Amino acid sequence: MWNFLILDSHRLESLVKSPEHIAFTTIIFVLIAVVALKAANIIRKKKKIEEKFVPSGSSAIAFACSTSIWLTTKNMVGFTLSLILALLVVLGRYDKNERTIGEIIFGSICGIVITTLIYGLTFIY
Repeated sequence: MWNFLILDSHRLESLVKSPEHIAFTTIIFVLIAVVALKAANIIRKKKKIEEKFVPSGSSAIAFACSTSIWLTTKNMVGFTLSLILALLVVLGRYDKNERTIGEIIFGSICGIVITTLIYGLTFIY
């Protein structure tokens, strides 16, 4: 009766390798990385070392989602639409003068690199 709650190795492996689970995990890791980099920058400002830019969280998540769509579906139309949406998010942040170009590019690269690393590590094992 309660055997659906038991996680055997096959169910656990299929859960870990499911694209939805990997995408959700990737977004959580990107959020953690962006918050950690922003916290490190706040600590640096208090010590008055030097002003450095922080990654844009919105651009990191937008490009992480876009990269995740590309790596999961391999569909060029879906990837193109997600890339357009990611670029619209980035341009919206830049047009409001909330972020500089360097912060946006740094956030985008963080999102792409973290997503690629997580997908690469997941599919290796």
